[in-house]
Amino acid sequence: MNADDRSNTVNILFIIIKSAYTIIMENIMNPIRLSVFAFSLLALSAVPAELLSADKFQQSRENSMIGLDELDNKLTLLFYDAVTGNPIEGAKFTLEGSSGVTDSTGKVTVKFPMADKTDVIINGSFEKSGYIPTKIPVHLLVGTVFINRYSISPTLPPGKIRTVIDWNKEPPDLDAHLIKAGQYHISFRDMHKYEELASLDHDATDGRGPETITINKVDPAGIYTFLVHDYTHKDAKGYSQFVRSGAHVMVFGENSLLKSYEVPAGKGLVWAVFDIKKGRIIDRMVILDKMPE
Repeated sequence: MNADDRSNTVNILFIIIKSAYTIIMENIMNPIRLSVFAFSLLALSAVPAELLSADKFQQSRENSMIGLDELDNKLTLLFYDAVTGNPIEGAKFTLEGSSGVTDSTGKVTVKFPMADKTDVIINGSFEKSGYIPTKIPVHLLVGTVFINRYSISPTLPPGKIRTVIDWNKEPPDLDAHLIKAGQYHISFRDMHKYEELASLDHDATDGRGPETITINKVDPAGIYTFLVHDYTHKDAKGYSQFVRSGAHVMVFGENSLLKSYEVPAGKGLVWAVFDIKKGRIIDRMVILDKMPE
């Protein structure tokens, strides 16, 4: 273990101990809540060490502020329109038999027993007229969620594919890029739209997203690459904190969620998420030093 790893571990342990003390003192007269908390600490001890990296822990702390109330067994998520970025009101969300309806801010809270859930993905369901019915992959970490917001695509006609990025408050600016080999490069900086074939539908520069790109008609002979660029840190050298963004990509088409991705760890500023070849989505999931030529 090097000096940075030791420092990160000490910081994490300090936060855990401080949080544990606060929870115990606030619930000293509530044995049921204390029992749930004790069970959670036992589950924490069984989690692989790599999940307790400072990057993921910090990211989880940010999400836990709204995503999860472990003591009350409540999970809160936020839903937005992938094209307009506006909150989706009146949508039904269901997770393991518990359901709720989003309010005017896109927020929904459902009851959910969290005590025995660590580092698992559980599919919830999102439903609202005018939007693609979506199986939401909720990734539960240690007492929190990987990400607590999801931008959902309105319904699409056959042949269209829409890709959406959501992330945390920091960094403020992640950019979506779609490159069709030998033909065009869609992004905020390069081109918002190429004829009627592809377009950047929504651009976000103050954190969280969504960033949305739509392919109106996939060319079976074309080769496409979808990437995410951390524009905020574009001048950083040897950058290795991309994973702290909590970036999450969803790919919609054929009236369903086709693919879902979480940003991996790695050194670099560009996340190559997937390619499309012969009309098929092929996972890439690598962090690159720079944008491909």
